[in-house]
Amino acid sequence: MEVPLNESRGLLMAGLSVPETPAEPVGNDILAMINERIKPLSPVTESGVYVRSMFIVSDQVNSYGGRFPAEEFPRLVELLIDSPVLIGHRKDTLPIGRTFHADTVERNGRLWIKSSFYWLRNGDEAERLREQIDGGIYKECSIGFTFLLPECSLCGEDIRRCRHLPLETYIVNGGDQRCHFNYRQVQKVLETSLVYRGATPDTSMTKDLAIAKEIDDRIEVFETLSRPDDLIERETYTLVPSYDGIDISFRITDKGTLAWRHDGRRIDLKIFGRLKAAGDGGETVFHGRLVGLRGKERCTRAALERFLHSESGPVSRVVLFVYPASAGAQVTAHGDTRHRVQPIRFRQIPRSEIDSAARLLATRRGVEILCPTEQPDNIRTYLYCPKPTEQSCPTNNERPAFVISGERALLSEGAEAGRTFLIARFNLESFMRGRRFVADLSQRANSSFPGQLADLFEDIPTRIHAEGSAVVIDTDDNGLGTVVIRPSILNGRKRYLSYRVPRVAIPGGSRCHAR
Repeated sequence: MEVPLNESRGLLMAGLSVPETPAEPVGNDILAMINERIKPLSPVTESGVYVRSMFIVSDQVNSYGGRFPAEEFPRLVELLIDSPVLIGHRKDTLPIGRTFHADTVERNGRLWIKSSFYWLRNGDEAERLREQIDGGIYKECSIGFTFLLPECSLCGEDIRRCRHLPLETYIVNGGDQRCHFNYRQVQKVLETSLVYRGATPDTSMTKDLAIAKEIDDRIEVFETLSRPDDLIERETYTLVPSYDGIDISFRITDKGTLAWRHDGRRIDLKIFGRLKAAGDGGETVFHGRLVGLRGKERCTRAALERFLHSESGPVSRVVLFVYPASAGAQVTAHGDTRHRVQPIRFRQIPRSEIDSAARLLATRRGVEILCPTEQPDNIRTYLYCPKPTEQSCPTNNERPAFVISGERALLSEGAEAGRTFLIARFNLESFMRGRRFVADLSQRANSSFPGQLADLFEDIPTRIHAEGSAVVIDTDDNGLGTVVIRPSILNGRKRYLSYRVPRVAIPGGSRCHAR
């Protein structure tokens, strides 16, 4: 059959089976969805319709050599709404039903599109259709659609013009790879049909009419919080920095890592190498956020999306920040890669301490406050940004001070005649990992320092002494450790380096500090 170069038409078969989940009664939310999206001239009622759902499309290669990549699923879900349901792709007959809802779900470790359709109980053959579906006779279905580009999985070109053939095996980079093509630029869903034989394995039909995502949507609500007192009183809250990125969930199994976005789309984490779950994490569903960086600077979510799609744009590396997990489970990455997996910084504190902790953790976006809901796996998330203040920096106190305001920091030796150092471009997260920051002597010892202030040394016993030309500030905080200020010549100019160093125990109980 001759296929026009500017348009391709595909028919994809999918198998159907019947789980035990009861389908009736039809809920009011489903009826409202049908009436709102299909807009029948006479609104449907619970007693007037039958409803079933089918797993119509997966992300695996079908027997024709075609495949729907996960990034095409949102478009396909949108196009399925209000499409007709036919028998055997026969366009010379009228529809037997109509699709009113579709979403992306994870099923048996694979990504699927689950579409829901309805038909009228008083229609011709309506009861027979229900019996044939529920009895397992009508077990398979197919989707008719149009698309513009069959993209070769091996070279990325239009497979109608490249040398590769679908379902043939080729030697690529010294290994065997089976060729398929990706359905790209899907234009329209023409219909879905009940058919005699499908092409995609492991598909099914269900009476389960739940319209919520079957994938764990961890973030139930994301809204701005004006002040912590607006929260209900509970024992503790979890605070994390707010990064612009992509929220994901993932599970680590013996076969690898299955990861998905919160809208259900599958996402590949192979850039991090092989992930392992330590502790009690074998069956744990972890939650995290992907953040793109260029050098030390964080990039926008749009730039990260571009990188994940084509590895282009400003992003040079990606960090997967993993949220606190139950049972002490932790995630580590194994493999030679510039991308990194790390726990996100967090504080678990009572409501009264949220404001002060937020000033320490906040990014430009603020912090996120995670609040468990009545549903065990769901968390309500609030975005909170402490209001900027203008305060006098405690740089002339007797004790040392390390005051942070946004991307600036002042580090004071603390004595009346002591020096104060200004770090113009500061990042607490990088500082805690050991990065060195350039500082200059500041004349702001008695001036105001506008912004969201947080003193790293607040309420922490400190001891200051000199080691050669360096100033060493020891703290009793195991997380913060020791801070060093050391003079340096940069570009012919005397400046200072400030950084954390590990403490190394030596005989006699004293400590030496790596420089």
